[in-house]
Amino acid sequence: MNIKKELSKPYLMNEKISFTRNQLEECEMYIDRLSPFLFCENTNKNQKEFTNKDQIINLFIYRERLINEVNTLYKHKLDVCDLIDSLENELDKLIMKKHYLSYESWTKISEDLSMTYQTVYTHHKKSLKELERMFSYKKQI
Repeated sequence: MNIKKELSKPYLMNEKISFTRNQLEECEMYIDRLSPFLFCENTNKNQKEFTNKDQIINLFIYRERLINEVNTLYKHKLDVCDLIDSLENELDKLIMKKHYLSYESWTKISEDLSMTYQTVYTHHKKSLKELERMFSYKKQI
């Protein structure tokens, strides 16, 4: 398992979540626009009304798919959070979460924690080795 690759996934997931949420908002906007046709009391059901109802149904299906996708992406982010939480040292956990889950730069983390850049980087390297060791051990079992 390449730990650094696993830890970097939340950034990409965050981008996907943002994109999918935008699609979801757009879908809901279309549903709001078309929903009055769903409750139309007109007894003369012409082709246009059926088309609108079909569109709404398709939009609801699409909306559900988008919601499931966002939930799955959040679950993957939580998996990375759990991975980081498997570290023993609280400072290491904080550094890793700030970088991999909050996307903070090493410079910002070092300033926030009143540490040198090198100290933060050393904690990071140590944490990567620890995680790699833990998961290579789990693989052997």
